[in-house]
Amino acid sequence: MLEQMKKIKLFEIITQLELGGAQRSVIDVVGCLNKEEYEVTLVSSEGPLLADACALKDVRILLIPSLKSRISIVADIVALLALLRLFKKEKPRIVHTHSSKAGILGRIAGRVAGVPVIIHTVHGWGFHRYQNFFTKAFFVFLERIAACFTAYLITVSDYDRQQGLALGIGRQEQYRLIRYGIDVSRFEPHKNNGIFRKEYGISEDCFVVGMVACLKPQKSPLDFVYAARQVSSKIEKVKFVIVGDGPLRAKVARQLERAGLSDRFLLLGWRRDIPTLLSSFDVFALSSLWEGSPIVFLEAMASGVPIVATAIAGNAEILKEGVNGFLVKPKDYQAFAERIVELGTNRERAHRMAQEGRRFMQGRFATQEMVSHIDTLYRCSCQKQEGAR
Repeated sequence: MLEQMKKIKLFEIITQLELGGAQRSVIDVVGCLNKEEYEVTLVSSEGPLLADACALKDVRILLIPSLKSRISIVADIVALLALLRLFKKEKPRIVHTHSSKAGILGRIAGRVAGVPVIIHTVHGWGFHRYQNFFTKAFFVFLERIAACFTAYLITVSDYDRQQGLALGIGRQEQYRLIRYGIDVSRFEPHKNNGIFRKEYGISEDCFVVGMVACLKPQKSPLDFVYAARQVSSKIEKVKFVIVGDGPLRAKVARQLERAGLSDRFLLLGWRRDIPTLLSSFDVFALSSLWEGSPIVFLEAMASGVPIVATAIAGNAEILKEGVNGFLVKPKDYQAFAERIVELGTNRERAHRMAQEGRRFMQGRFATQEMVSHIDTLYRCSCQKQEGAR
C-alpha cells in the first residue's frame, strides 16, 4: 500500500526550460510537492528558467541537451535513448511528461523501460489548424499511440480535452482537467511601476502595452507589431514592450525598423522579473494563434492589468469578453488595435476591467490547489497500480 512505501520516485520531463507557462507550472509543482513523500527529478534541457529550477530545494535536475523543441530525427533519437537509459537505471515509479516533444519521447521511453505509472499533461496540443493535413495527421497519430500507455491525460483547458476525445486520443476516463495555479501574492497592481519607467525613461503619463511570450509562430508577434502601428497613429504617448525571445526576434526587429516603430518598442528578451514588468503595463496583449491556457493571463489579472487577446479556445475559458478583457479574431490586427486604443482612451473602463480581473482571481487558480490535485492523482495512480499487482 502507498502508506507503507518510502518515497515515490517521480520523474518530471519537459522539453526545454524556456520562459513559458508550462515550464513555470512544472517548476511550481515540483517545488511544492512534499519531499518527505516524493523523490523528485526534473529532466529537461537548458533555458532561461534553469536557474529557477536549480534553486528548488530537494529537487534533482538532469539535463538532456538533445531534448529540444525543434524536430530533428537525430537529436530526437538521441534524446529518446537517453531517457530510456535513464528510466531503466533509475526505475521511477511515476513518469510525468509535459509538452509535445517530451510527451511523446518520454512516454515511449517509459513504456519500453516498464515504468509503472505514466502521466502526461497537455499544455496545448502539438497539432493545430495552421499545419498542413499530413503534419497534423502525423502528430495526432503519435498522440493516439502514446495515449494507449498513458494512465492519465491532464489538460489545462476543457477545450483540449474535448479536442483530444474528438480526435480519438485516449478515452474519457483517462482525462483530468487541472487548471494552472499561481502565487497571487507575487503579483500586485503597480508594484515597482515607477522603477520600471525610470529604468527605461518612460514618463508617468505614457500608455504602456506589453506582451510576454516566446517569439515563435504560435504567438504571432508580428500581428502585435502591426496592431502597434495602428495604435501609435491614435495615441501619441505610447510604448510597447515585448518580454521574451525566440526564432522570430530578428524578423520582429526588421519589421519594427521598416514601420518606423523601433523607438516605440522595447524588446527585453527573457526576463525573470515578470511580476514587476506586468504591474508596469497599462494593457497586456497576446496575439496567439492557438493556446492551451495562458498562465500569463492569470498573472496579468492578478497584477491588475486588463487584457486584449485573440478569441481562441484556451483564451476564451479565462477571459470574459468586455468584462476582464477583450477578445478579437486571430490575425485581425486592426480590431486588436481598436481594442487597445479603447482601453488607452477610456482609462475608467480599463480600470473596471482590471478590477474584474482581480476579482476573478480571488479564491481561484492558486498554486497549492493545482499541486493538491496533481498530488492526489499521483497517489491514486500508485494505489491503483499497487492493487493491480
